Amino acid sequence: MNTNDYVENKLQPPRAFFEWCYTSFRTYVWKNKNETIVASTRKHDWIIEKKLRKNSRLTFYDSSNCFQIVLSTSKRIEVQTYKVISEYENGVQCFREQLECIEIFSNNQHIKIGKICLPVYYGYNMGIALYPNEWKKRLERVSELKYLNLERLNVDNLATTYKYRTLIEFAQKINAHKLAYDVMSGAVDMRILTKNCLRKYKTFLKNTDNSLKEIQLKQTFESLNIPMVKGIEKYVLKSDISDFPNEIGAVKFQNWLVKQGKSFKYYQDYLNMLTLLKIEINKRNQLPPDLEVAHDCAVDRINQVNYEERDKEIKERLEQLRKYERDIDGFTFVLPKRANDIKKEGKALNHCVASYISRHAKGETTIIFVREKKNPQKSYFTLEYNYNRVVQLQGKKNRQKVPDELKQAVDKWVKVIKD
Repeated sequence: MNTNDYVENKLQPPRAFFEWCYTSFRTYVWKNKNETIVASTRKHDWIIEKKLRKNSRLTFYDSSNCFQIVLSTSKRIEVQTYKVISEYENGVQCFREQLECIEIFSNNQHIKIGKICLPVYYGYNMGIALYPNEWKKRLERVSELKYLNLERLNVDNLATTYKYRTLIEFAQKINAHKLAYDVMSGAVDMRILTKNCLRKYKTFLKNTDNSLKEIQLKQTFESLNIPMVKGIEKYVLKSDISDFPNEIGAVKFQNWLVKQGKSFKYYQDYLNMLTLLKIEINKRNQLPPDLEVAHDCAVDRINQVNYEERDKEIKERLEQLRKYERDIDGFTFVLPKRANDIKKEGKALNHCVASYISRHAKGETTIIFVREKKNPQKSYFTLEYNYNRVVQLQGKKNRQKVPDELKQAVDKWVKVIKD
């Protein structure tokens, strides 16, 4: 068949499809005291009213958009893309349609014909609009894809789904739904995921969320002659295996990691912190009973070391910024004395000021605690001052409304420190 034959023998879209296309265009109504011209009697989503004058322009090209429809029979699936043009002739809205592209899936072939042969995307203001004709349900009833669950299918991965439909069907039948979706969406290397591969690892995949990544992990364990512990695939990548601690048996380490419920990268982060702290790694701390607690302790010690350095810088800034500490109206403006003060402020108000410790210490910005004079020890609001202005003023969870009296006090504070 040549190109024209495919086009001439295409499946015919229903008239309702084109009516749906037409109503998505804007239409006009021109009126004056004596006359009203309605360009279209269809139920358009967007109607523009204009004043009818003697020189009103009633014949003109208006706009064009592209629309798409998916059609199917028992042996054929088609994705047709049309360009629809809206024009006006003497105040009457007219439409012209032209087929821009047709994709045909039939007899294990995928044929594209037309001007638009690139992937397209869907949604509000994202280009081609897709006709909502429940096409996926029809494909599940009447098409070569009728044995598949197509709930998560999109038009942009229809070609991949059609090409690998037998593998997807196999995966769905053994309840390997993540693998099936990964194949549909083109997220796996099909040079590796062959029919033989699926058959070999059927038991490993059945009733799980395992996909190609987990298959490759199992293959790596097998190539190294290391037993793979059930559940380890959630926490380890194949590239991690070579970094397993040599002093501990691979099976013992896997069992411990699964019990901890943490990724291997999390474990490596813990070991790296021990190295930074110059703590010797031994049998006692290499596999702690609770990795999360041990990790948090290491983080606290790292922060303490960092805070000691920041404390020196904050103390130097404190001497330079003494004029910022003021009592104005019913409020007290207080400078942080240590890095830990900023950390406590963030914890008390449940906001992210702790992330500003380094910037405050280096003089890249300035953090001020605003307290009520009647309760100066209790966190109230946190102020960031930079570029000679208040950048932000945040209370509890960054959502607390700033009282008017506090706004006035802050304005006065800015004027005072500038003098």
